[in-house]
Amino acid sequence: MSKLMLFALVLIGVTVVASTSRSDDLGPTTETPPSVDLSFPATVPQGPNPPHDMVTQPFDIGPPQAAWSYEQLSAAEKAVVDHGRQPLGAQADLDAYNAAMAKLAAQSNAVMSARMLGVDGLGDVGVIP
Repeated sequence: MSKLMLFALVLIGVTVVASTSRSDDLGPTTETPPSVDLSFPATVPQGPNPPHDMVTQPFDIGPPQAAWSYEQLSAAEKAVVDHGRQPLGAQADLDAYNAAMAKLAAQSNAVMSARMLGVDGLGDVGVIP
């Protein structure tokens, strides 16, 4: 069998395969797409418990009757709640943090002013500002 005959057979085989699988058409569809309500704004059906506001109440505890009032707590529970409302040393910690931030802000302003004036890095050349 000659090379030309072999080439012709391979070419015919490739053509037959390509012609039978050249389309992705699956035929006509008989199903109708589901109907979608495109009205705006969309309304959400409200049940017996409407959705709560996540900003003012991040956790839904249920109806107002489910919440405990401060008066319903025992003396030990009130002590825990009072301790949680005003933790010990919180104001002193905040004051110390504010003082440290004010000191760092002053240092930062001094460094930035020196850079803007072009006198930064004087310690490297032997000048002490």
